[in-house]
Amino acid sequence: MRNIIFFALALWWLPVTAQDLQLKQFQYWIDEEIDSAVTLPLNGETATIEETIDANQLREGMHTLHYRISDTRDAWSPLFSALFYKQQRKATQVKVLRYWWGDRYDKAVEVDAGEPTFTYESLLSVPEYAKRDPMTAKGVARFHCLAIDNLGRMSETIYQDVIYDRGPILQADKSITPEGTDVKLSWTYTDEDGVKDYIVYYSKDNGPYVMYEPSMLGTSINFKGNIGTYRFLVVARNYLGQRTSMNDEWTVTVVFN
Repeated sequence: MRNIIFFALALWWLPVTAQDLQLKQFQYWIDEEIDSAVTLPLNGETATIEETIDANQLREGMHTLHYRISDTRDAWSPLFSALFYKQQRKATQVKVLRYWWGDRYDKAVEVDAGEPTFTYESLLSVPEYAKRDPMTAKGVARFHCLAIDNLGRMSETIYQDVIYDRGPILQADKSITPEGTDVKLSWTYTDEDGVKDYIVYYSKDNGPYVMYEPSMLGTSINFKGNIGTYRFLVVARNYLGQRTSMNDEWTVTVVFN
């Protein structure tokens, strides 16, 4: 039996400058397999995407579909995500995520996971009680979660070990250009288990974090923004599968006038 995932999207371009910009590409991938990303050409200010994905090779359990678009300036949008769960050869959309830290299931919280900008990574800000986790080494807290689909079925529990006692130290250098305001972000970080890659996030006007760069090896990146207040955060992942936290102490704030 063929096991497939079908998704359909309506896309439109909302220009923020006087430039004649249009949609150019649509790109998607599953989980962390960005090297296997599929890129589809677009043309115009609006587009409709209908795509079928063969899910036979996916393991049972929770997965994340990532997607983004680019314009004719070759600028990529923020990364959007949708959680889905493969169980008994079927894939269903995740509606609710239940999560807790360490062995404290009594502190479990349920959140709506149906929005396209939601990812479970956005929950990885380590609370104080989790910093006394008996399940992990000092400086690391264990995040647990399970998915509940649109039929009320629950997945198995998965976990992520989160480093909270250190993180990338950011520096932001802002410059004004004829095209707008640019920021060069740079950071320093060391990990005795090696750095696998970095993920770059931003938040505008105290909104939720949006993934800007899903995976990179360098320690600097350029960002172009509009008027508003931006918070930036960089997450490091090591070769043990651990990642640094989303706590505010590792952020830097830049105001775009």
